[in-house]
Amino acid sequence: EAKTAQKAAGSQNLNDLQSYGNYLEISESVTQRTIDLTLSITEGLKSPTEIARAIRGYLTSNFAYSLEPGELPPGEDFVDYFLFEGRQGYCVYFASAMTIMLRIAGVPARYAEGFKVFRETDETGAVLVRNSDAHAWAEVLTDAEAGIWTIWDATGTPRDQWNSQPPENG
Repeated sequence: EAKTAQKAAGSQNLNDLQSYGNYLEISESVTQRTIDLTLSITEGLKSPTEIARAIRGYLTSNFAYSLEPGELPPGEDFVDYFLFEGRQGYCVYFASAMTIMLRIAGVPARYAEGFKVFRETDETGAVLVRNSDAHAWAEVLTDAEAGIWTIWDATGTPRDQWNSQPPENG
């Protein structure tokens, strides 16, 4: 069963959120320490952009990117384990944490997966999409009235990591 993050965390009030309520839901498995951490990171911040920037900054400064983060112990909340125990992971870990933390902070957010396509083609001109281009990121509702979502990326793709390129962010 899910709960609405805004009610659970008592945080930001954004206008025109009635149709975005499902993007504020958090699982019952989300721990109090995850909620407390998020509220401490975002205390005093008002806009979705300020909140997203603070959460992304916290994640990129305090956690390591790894394609081999280890196994999630049975019964553990995925985001809680990443934030407090494992402290390393790949894009799925960062995007999951960012999405849940944004929702806790009262910012409608959604988790997305796909591929970051580079301008690389084969001999026929077809665009090459590799497994190393697979990616996950958070999307933030930055303008509820206009329905505008912005991509917030805390890691980049595995290929970005190998090439030491910073991710492109909103």
